[in-house]
Parts: sequence; structure tokens; C-alpha cells
Amino acid sequence: MTGIITNSSQINAVYLAVAGTLIFLPLIVAMVLIFQKYGLMASLAFSAFTDPEAAYFMKEISLKAGFETFIIFFFVVAGLKVA
Repeated sequence: MTGIITNSSQINAVYLAVAGTLIFLPLIVAMVLIFQKYGLMASLAFSAFTDPEAAYFMKEISLKAGFETFIIFFFVVAGLKVA
């Protein structure tokens, strides 16, 4: 993913990694806290909600990518229910 972003935007890969860590580390912590308090489904929903937000932040959002994200989310949820 980092390679795709750096190639399409000509941003330094090290800068991208550091900036991404600083911006999205709080979201990971929030997902863990949501998991501890509300369970797996709530943390998966939070994760599925933040994926399009991250794509919008990078200015590389597309309807197809958003649709694929939600299809993957539903397959993960269905797999968890079956397991």
C-alpha cells in the first residue's frame, strides 16, 4: 500500500510511514478499546467505517474501492458468524 501511495503521489516513503503512524495510531487504539468494551462486531464496524475515511483523507477514494471494502466486511462478518 505504501508503494502505491508513494508512486501515485510522489511522497517520500519514510515521511508517509511516519505521518501515517502518527495519524492512524489513535484509531488503532480506539478500535482496541471498542473491542474490549463492545466486542468484535463493534470493532469491525468501526474499522469498516474508518477505511473510506482514510481513503478520502488520501484523496484517492473511488466508489469501486468503497464497495469492495464493504463486501469484504460482510464476508468477514459472515465467516465469524459461521465459525
